Amino acid sequence: MKFYTEEISEEDKAKIDWNKCKDRRSLPLIDLWRWTVNEERDSFFLPLRHSMPEIPFSTFLFNWKGFVIIFRAIVSFKDTDLLKENGYPVCDEYWEILIIFFPRELLEQKATVLADLEAAIKCGGHLSNRDDLRSNTFIVYHPEFKLALIDQPPENRTGLKIPSPSV
Repeated sequence: MKFYTEEISEEDKAKIDWNKCKDRRSLPLIDLWRWTVNEERDSFFLPLRHSMPEIPFSTFLFNWKGFVIIFRAIVSFKDTDLLKENGYPVCDEYWEILIIFFPRELLEQKATVLADLEAAIKCGGHLSNRDDLRSNTFIVYHPEFKLALIDQPPENRTGLKIPSPSV
């Protein structure tokens, strides 16, 4: 599955209830204007909330074939010895995935879903302008990583509601 990053068209924005895409703290969303999609446009990835001093992780959404997958990661950057054309250093991007709220129905396809998620991260990254960044992207799972299985009824699959983990 090949991913590419583009601006979200007004037509596509109108199809999604963005008010339902909030993290658990009900913080306002970042300005959603770019996303990373696959060629068939049945999967997309976008950031929901960037980290802040009081919340050290960022929250992201990966919509895979209609299933909503929310995950949290700590994203950091490290300058390399290379310089961009504008004189700024090229930086590498490091993703440490903390938790993925994973639909139980996809458990048998977990390897495929996670491979697609990682491909979307490497294409879209954390910064909005990947072409200018020209970095390497490294993805690791936190030592205490948790795959929180959730039940996601069909009516919630396209509504983009943040799922609650099963207890």
